[in-house]
Amino acid sequence: MTTDEPGVDVWQRFPTRQVAVGFGVALVLLVGLLVAVDWRAVGVELSGADPVVAVLAPAVILVAFACYSEAQRRLLWSAGVELPRRGMWLRYMAAAGTRMVVPMGQAAGPAILAYAVRSAADDGTEQAFAATTVGGLASHAAQLSLASVGLVLVAQRGGGRLAWLVGIAVAVLATTLVSLALLVQFRRGALRRLAGLVALAGQATVGRVSGRAHAALSPGAVTSRIDRFAGAIDAIADRPRTVATAFALHATGWTLAAGALSAALLALGRPDLVALAPLLVPTAGLIAMLPLPGGLGGVEVALTALLVEVGDIAAAVAAAAVLLYRLAAYWFVVAVGATALGVLAIGWAAERDGD
Repeated sequence: MTTDEPGVDVWQRFPTRQVAVGFGVALVLLVGLLVAVDWRAVGVELSGADPVVAVLAPAVILVAFACYSEAQRRLLWSAGVELPRRGMWLRYMAAAGTRMVVPMGQAAGPAILAYAVRSAADDGTEQAFAATTVGGLASHAAQLSLASVGLVLVAQRGGGRLAWLVGIAVAVLATTLVSLALLVQFRRGALRRLAGLVALAGQATVGRVSGRAHAALSPGAVTSRIDRFAGAIDAIADRPRTVATAFALHATGWTLAAGALSAALLALGRPDLVALAPLLVPTAGLIAMLPLPGGLGGVEVALTALLVEVGDIAAAVAAAAVLLYRLAAYWFVVAVGATALGVLAIGWAAERDGD
């Protein structure tokens, strides 16, 4: 086990208090949703679901995450980080499970994944973070493409208030992504100055109580990290075909993930709404950027509202379909991610004992 490899300290750094608060807020939203749509009616709908069709949802989710993992593996390879498909999948699922239970985990997804794969990077965390940042941009770009179509659909169906809310979310995320991409690719001087200011603030705060943090936040160390990060970004940019493939894989993954909602609607006997899922899931997924664990609670409320507005179905049916979908897209992923993290932890412990 290298000094840069994650280990048991992962558990020591876990933000238990923030997670508890996040799940508390999510629970309030979920309870509010069930009360608003009549939880008894939702229970009746769920009891009548076809279990054989419903189990297709987690299967489709696994294929979707295999697409995400492969996209990230190819980007990492472009940055000089080589991982076998199985090793990449384990790390990707472990990171996915983690970001789904940590508030703001979706926004911090590239950093969480970079931490999981950094042991394979010759240049350390910066090399891995560059690849995962590009992967995050490709994923959000694919999501925005589908969400924009969903926005048009909502507007055409007369969902004025929903269309405005979705439109604002699309605009904010698109502006953020474009600004970040321009900053990283073309404004390296501004990026260094920004990093320098953050480093000075860190030295004046955290650096006062930690000598290690003070050294890591020195201007020279920060500049060196920024240069390594920028070098890895340039290496990826030199392979536009790989970036395009990553975008295509993420778009496929988003479409497959939406297939889990299609399976839920089929299980509830609503095949007429299956085609809406690939547009509504990425649209409601914008809510996952809120400070909730994996968007829990917020995504359920938003997706139920979208289904009722666009699909013109009873709220209880919409809520039942969304709960079945989230059982696969959220809770199943968390369970698989925890299992993957356990497998990785056993391997890390074995390497440490071998050393």
